[in-house]
Amino acid sequence: MAQDYIVVNRSKQPGNQLVRLASILTEARAIAENIVNIGGHTIAGADHTQMESVFGLVAGDGCDVVGMVVDINNMLNKNTTVAGADRLAQIEEFTGRLGLQ
Repeated sequence: MAQDYIVVNRSKQPGNQLVRLASILTEARAIAENIVNIGGHTIAGADHTQMESVFGLVAGDGCDVVGMVVDINNMLNKNTTVAGADRLAQIEEFTGRLGLQ
């Protein structure tokens, strides 16, 4: 079996950023899957009230959040094909509406 582990010198800034990016993506994949799982247990049909309460969302935002998180989870953890422009739009909507709070 060929060696597949890549050693990175983290004392150099670009190397450190490379490892950090891989770590962030690993964490993001786990978090997205966990949020989808939690959301699935807090939605009753079209009623997102419990989910909104659990996540601390404003009433009425639950449906939008579910859609965005499912899109992100699909990109990170599922074998789906999302075209470049659509993928970028979904990421920008998610980060724009929920990020930097």
